[in-house]
Amino acid sequence: MSKQNPAYLSDHDVRVRAYHIWEREGRPEGQAEAFWLKAIAELEAERSATTLAANHVPAHPGVSNPPNRTVADTIEKKD
Repeated sequence: MSKQNPAYLSDHDVRVRAYHIWEREGRPEGQAEAFWLKAIAELEAERSATTLAANHVPAHPGVSNPPNRTVADTIEKKD
């Protein structure tokens, strides 16, 4: 994919992916358009997954997670 515009799928990237799909499916003849469309779908799905993963913000342990309790926390002090 283009480094300058991540939303753009280059013909080269689609062509390479379509070739790999064609090989994976046993090199059938006469399905070039179907493989091209599958390649676009796969590349777009990967891009979406990458975008979602990049936008994920992990929870801050001190804010969203309660503190872990220990056995010592549950023992009542006798004074």
